[in-house]
Amino acid sequence: MTAVEASPAPTRTLEYQPALDGVRGLAVAIVLGFHLGISWLSGGYLGVSVFFTLSGFLITSLLLAEHSRSAKVDLPSFYQRRARRLIPAGLLVLSLVCVLVAVDLLQARSTFRRDVVASMFQCLNWVQLFGHQSYADLFASPSPVTHFWSLGVEEQFYVVWPAMLVLVLAALRRRGGMERILSVLVALWVITAVSAPLTARWWSPDAAYYATWARASEVFAGAVLAGLLTRRSLPAWCKWLAPLALVAMAVATVVTPAGHGWVFQGGLPLFSIVSALLIAGLQVPGFTRSLLSLRPLVWVGQLSYGIYLFHWPVFVLFDEARTGLDGVSLIALRLAVTLACAIVSYYVLEHPIRLRRMLPTARQLTFALGGAVVVVGMLAVMVHVPLPGKPDDIPVVIAAPTNPPGVSTDASPDGSSATDDTTPAPTVVALLGDSVPAWLVRDGAKGFDRTDVVLVNGAREACDAMIDLPVARDRFGAELRPPADCRSWDTWYPTVLDDLAAGAGHTVEVVALMLGMAPIYDHRIDGQWVGPCESVTWYLRDVSDRITYLRDRGLDVEFVLPSHLGERSIFTVPDDHPARMDCIRTALQEFLAVQQVPVVDLEDKLCPDGACNTFRSRDGMHVDPEHAPEVLDWLVEQVMRTRSVS
Repeated sequence: MTAVEASPAPTRTLEYQPALDGVRGLAVAIVLGFHLGISWLSGGYLGVSVFFTLSGFLITSLLLAEHSRSAKVDLPSFYQRRARRLIPAGLLVLSLVCVLVAVDLLQARSTFRRDVVASMFQCLNWVQLFGHQSYADLFASPSPVTHFWSLGVEEQFYVVWPAMLVLVLAALRRRGGMERILSVLVALWVITAVSAPLTARWWSPDAAYYATWARASEVFAGAVLAGLLTRRSLPAWCKWLAPLALVAMAVATVVTPAGHGWVFQGGLPLFSIVSALLIAGLQVPGFTRSLLSLRPLVWVGQLSYGIYLFHWPVFVLFDEARTGLDGVSLIALRLAVTLACAIVSYYVLEHPIRLRRMLPTARQLTFALGGAVVVVGMLAVMVHVPLPGKPDDIPVVIAAPTNPPGVSTDASPDGSSATDDTTPAPTVVALLGDSVPAWLVRDGAKGFDRTDVVLVNGAREACDAMIDLPVARDRFGAELRPPADCRSWDTWYPTVLDDLAAGAGHTVEVVALMLGMAPIYDHRIDGQWVGPCESVTWYLRDVSDRITYLRDRGLDVEFVLPSHLGERSIFTVPDDHPARMDCIRTALQEFLAVQQVPVVDLEDKLCPDGACNTFRSRDGMHVDPEHAPEVLDWLVEQVMRTRSVS
């Protein structure tokens, strides 16, 4: 989503067009639908591109109109108008997010402070591109400021383009070629349009989505249209461009996949042409212009900046676990709260400041915004955020309090103790995997009362331990990497078996590998994004090496097959996660049958009769702490039973 350019007043050369506010309303609606997880709006994030092109058209039109009237552009005045329109509401949202995190209503990620500062200075797109998030961050709530990345792209354009355009206009005027401005704008669109697929090929698909220059063609498409209309009008037949463009947009929002596909391969310049054609068609009276000028849609468009700013923190705050709602009820609540926040922000803060009813002078505005930046920065610094890595409260060895192995004391009839040397020593089982088993052991350890088993917890949060685990991406296309302290299995497994277990006086006999969650995301394999239904061979080869290593140490190896996720996991994994898990489970079952590895199927416990929410925590992926003792006891029982059978 993007910062929304204010509609020009009727007194300006560029006449106010209600239909353009209608376009804003429509664009913000499809973005909200995408973020609400509406399955048939998988390409709803294309609304961001519509805003980029619309803003490019309006900003360039205003600058060219001002230059046409006075042969100059008042840059200080332009930047002050932009600051009045955009910065106050943005700082308000960031401060409210910091407060919500401080009172534990929102769960912060380890990168929270960095993201807030980057959002304040409008560079979050670059921070997200270079500061790849860790798998560990997925276990927190979604970042409440992640949507500021698109505002960063837009405001970088606001800073650079006006000054750049002034220089271009001055150069053309000196050479007597002002009519060539359209050629310059077309050249800029072509250059930036070509940069998008080249960036995807030579850097990464994520760079084609987040890098400012790769998205600039969408803005310049609007600028080209503004240059085209500076000295000419469109013929009446152009009104048909608007409905055709709307149909093309509707199709694109339905068929475009989320997080991959043509958008991430540099295809957005083509979509910017569609957006420009829609705006062009609205310059001529017609049915589509009348439709998009309907008052409710125009009103939503006028509020669209605030709606976009508030919607994502509201969606994160009012989730299914916190509200107890789902489906239409949850959607209605989120939309109602978002709209209420946007209305208050617009009429109480944004509109008065923009019209100079509040902070009328540039000096007052500067002091107020500077003070607000300091306040938000102090809030961000003061908020407690978790450190990345393995929590200290995850125990290493879990055993019920008993007498030493092989010895039990029972009171004899005369009150003396009797020694029984026949009690078998407990079986030592090492549990290896990522956060799913790590947190299961952590939350289930207090209720662990088995005397026949000692558990050695070798599982680590956000760390599958695969050697050279490829880069992954979440459902929104953001890259994911293991945390810095994640060690691959060739160094971590010996540490567990030789240091952790032996250091506690135990010799591991059985290893339960609780793996298979990592492949549910797309991973970059040989330069291409690959999903689990395309291939998991890259993962199985590593699992095979682990099994061979453990067996060579004389250990019994069992594999705990992952189960389908709960419905609430949509914030972290793609919408088609049930199909993805089907592919992972099938591939693992076939592979383990060939390897002759005994299998414990977690699905039997976590998804009885296909219902996968009962035992899940709020993230849809981990076991709920309340049910952890029961699930842990079931898992240990299955591991022991499978071992005895095999």
